[in-house]
Amino acid sequence: MFDITKIIPEVILGTIIGSLITLLGVWLNNSGALKRLKVQLDNETVQRIREREYNIKKEIYLRAVEELAMVKNFILKLPNLDLNVFNDQNFQNISSGISKIPVVANIDTIKVITNLNMYISKSIFSLFPDKLPIEDLRIRINILSTQMDNCSKKRDIFINEMTIANLKGNYDQAYWEKLKSNNDFYTQEFDKLFLERTKNYHELNSLIKRFSSKCFAAIVGMVDLETEAISCIRSELSMDCDIDDYKSSIKRSMQEAEAELNKFLISMPTE
Repeated sequence: MFDITKIIPEVILGTIIGSLITLLGVWLNNSGALKRLKVQLDNETVQRIREREYNIKKEIYLRAVEELAMVKNFILKLPNLDLNVFNDQNFQNISSGISKIPVVANIDTIKVITNLNMYISKSIFSLFPDKLPIEDLRIRINILSTQMDNCSKKRDIFINEMTIANLKGNYDQAYWEKLKSNNDFYTQEFDKLFLERTKNYHELNSLIKRFSSKCFAAIVGMVDLETEAISCIRSELSMDCDIDDYKSSIKRSMQEAEAELNKFLISMPTE
């Protein structure tokens, strides 16, 4: 039998064996460290991906909530807004953030936001026909105001001519009667235009009252969908939310706003 101790002294052999054991221990330790480092790096990578996704989701959701407030404000102001606002780039981009939600949201949030979006679109389109008569009346009132200004300017011309003639002692009866006739004509025209404009103003106020109530009703009808959307968003962002308390708070605010709106509408003359 081959005896290695006869070739290599026991001391040296012990040293070699000890070194091999040490190397094995180092290898095992390094292997374990590498595995732990890989697991750590994988966890950090996953964590960074999650944080990045969370930040993107949070940014989109916060923008969507801001746009929701802008949409509600737009509907409330619709009675006094010009129709050209629908062609404005800012209006067309008012829901750009909301449209990005399906990219980052879960299916429940997507369903709620889709329902909310459909309600908003339906509300705006249903309100639009009631907006047209208001705009027509405003145009008519502006035309009447322009005509009144023209009558007033022409009447002032004849009044000045009559004053000059009077100061100069020019008593040409025919000339005086002509000036007076023209002055009376434009005075009567001014009065007719004024009465017509006043009538149109009263009609406009009546239309604005009814339209404002419809706009406010559209906002009130949005409360449940808005509350559900906020609940879903807060849930995805891991934020606590007492949804019942939030809904009650929104409804109280709506009731206070409705009371103030009614006070304002009552103060508007319609006769």
